[in-house]
Amino acid sequence: MVVKCWSVAIFWLIGLTSFVLHAKPKLIEEVKPYTIDVKQVESYLLALPDKATSVESDSLFHGGAKWKVKWNYQTQERKSRCRIKKVKVKVKVVYHLPELSSQLENSMSQGIWQQYYQALYKHEQAHKDIVMQTASDIEQAIKSVGSRKSCEELYTVANEAANQLMIDYQTNHQNFDIESDFGRKQGVSFHDYAK
Repeated sequence: MVVKCWSVAIFWLIGLTSFVLHAKPKLIEEVKPYTIDVKQVESYLLALPDKATSVESDSLFHGGAKWKVKWNYQTQERKSRCRIKKVKVKVKVVYHLPELSSQLENSMSQGIWQQYYQALYKHEQAHKDIVMQTASDIEQAIKSVGSRKSCEELYTVANEAANQLMIDYQTNHQNFDIESDFGRKQGVSFHDYAK
């Protein structure tokens, strides 16, 4: 008898580091831009050199991402034992990133914007790397569950292992954002480019 079990974990993150993957979860990426007024950005960027110490946050233009991790496994019963037959893990990442309503007129501002945007995208990619490592770990954890007396027991053990990894994953993202100061140490700040 082959049985399928699906579990889903959805996390919203605002928020870089690269990990080696042991398994190969499927990745689907999508960028959903949101438009910001170029005039607002231009006036903000031109004011930075004069107001760099008084402007507290440039978070108005930051991006974020939605992550969905889904795992599926098939089980097989033989001789009063249930074991994992096949495991698949899928990750969908939707990036929400700023997009200018038109080109910036000032070339210095355009350069600042491009550097900032590249740093922001790279920061979000690092969050993707963390979730991909977690997806790989989930796949390995489910594969290593072994056999159990019943498929119900197997489902419980496999899903508990995967869900614990998702909890650890949240902690890894939070730690990464703290270490990177939410990307500011990686250039996700207009102030770095206005010097």
